[in-house]
Amino acid sequence: MEGIRYKVREIEWWNLKAFSLEQIMSVSPIQVEDVLDVSKVRDTLDVARKLYAANGYSQVVIVPQFRIPETGPLVTVIFTVAEGARSR
Repeated sequence: MEGIRYKVREIEWWNLKAFSLEQIMSVSPIQVEDVLDVSKVRDTLDVARKLYAANGYSQVVIVPQFRIPETGPLVTVIFTVAEGARSR
């Protein structure tokens, strides 16, 4: 039996400094209007970490969270970023 299928209503990235939202979203497998797929969230984390590492942020920490309103099967995916120090 299949459960409720949540649709991604919004994707938020908090504490971005090294990259713009547009840069991060352009490499993100998960997009607004997608059916929520946890593997796409994991893939987004992987791609974002690789982007940061390639630009000297090897200690970046990115934490995903989900906000689900009471009004329906919609979800906001929130990625909170702690970039750490940039290595030279």
